[in-house]
Amino acid sequence: MREWDVRETPTHIYSTCAQRDESPLLAALGILSHEARTEFRQAIRSSWLRAPAAPSIARRFVLRYRAASMRVQREAAAQGDVVFVDAEESLSRARGPLVSLSLWWRCALYAWPNAAVIGKADDDTWINLPGVEAHLSASLAAVQEQYASAEPASVYWGIFETFHWETNIHRPTEWGKPNGFFSAPHCRRWRSSSRRMQVSNAVWHDATDARPLFIGPFYFAKGARDESE
Repeated sequence: MREWDVRETPTHIYSTCAQRDESPLLAALGILSHEARTEFRQAIRSSWLRAPAAPSIARRFVLRYRAASMRVQREAAAQGDVVFVDAEESLSRARGPLVSLSLWWRCALYAWPNAAVIGKADDDTWINLPGVEAHLSASLAAVQEQYASAEPASVYWGIFETFHWETNIHRPTEWGKPNGFFSAPHCRRWRSSSRRMQVSNAVWHDATDARPLFIGPFYFAKGARDESE
């Protein structure tokens, strides 16, 4: 992600982000939330967020700023653990988290330019920060040693699930575990149909059509996810 030059982004994007910190860190972790979930944020604050044994991980709640209430702005000022991204608070569940995540990447690259990795979590998760710190440090070191590269190690780290791409309607579908395949009930029925055939581990075809029905699986990380810069 270092190829994303923060200098090419309008400066107002960072006006509500965290103060710039150029110290070397293992990770910057953004916890995606929204205004109504005050109790979730408070539960995290009273449990794992304050873990003193993980000093190399900066962690912040990520909220959308436009039309945010005075109540949540006061919360942010009082707690000092919130960054705002430049998006409407009222965005739908389908759009809001993706917009927040994209803007969090930009904010984190600007605010913590020397963090080895940038991560995201949701506000309904419990994270063992000292365990994440130890495991992530060891993972980066192992990758660096294996490839013996002068460049910093690159990892995609987290709890993984998969999805497939449905080519007829152009949308993701069939979510599953890394070792699973076509987990949805209707797709299991399709899999047993004589008109469907698997031509590889990654592509399913309709026997009467040259186009693939599904392409995948594609892996994505869930939970305490970190993506190297």
